[in-house]
Amino acid sequence: MGPAIFVTLRLVQGIPSWQTMYKLRHTFNDRFSDMMDGLPEDLLRTAIETRMRNFLNGWSPTYEQGEHYGRRFVQTKAHEFLLKLQNLRAQGAARS
Repeated sequence: MGPAIFVTLRLVQGIPSWQTMYKLRHTFNDRFSDMMDGLPEDLLRTAIETRMRNFLNGWSPTYEQGEHYGRRFVQTKAHEFLLKLQNLRAQGAARS
């Protein structure tokens, strides 16, 4: 999510002026960490969690040869968690 989208968002009535890329990224990562902390330790290895976080943040991944083939799995799992985060938000359970 680059700066251009925030230029457009600022034109939308009701979007608060304090809403910034940093604020969204920080809030998302807090929520993501909370969700990961609530999972059993062996459900997702730390490396998978890190890769999911990188994917969802749009950050460049650091690949090792074997990681390349797991990309689709990571993206699928990341989308599943994103849907869970959206459901939490819709239910009012997520922090604002």
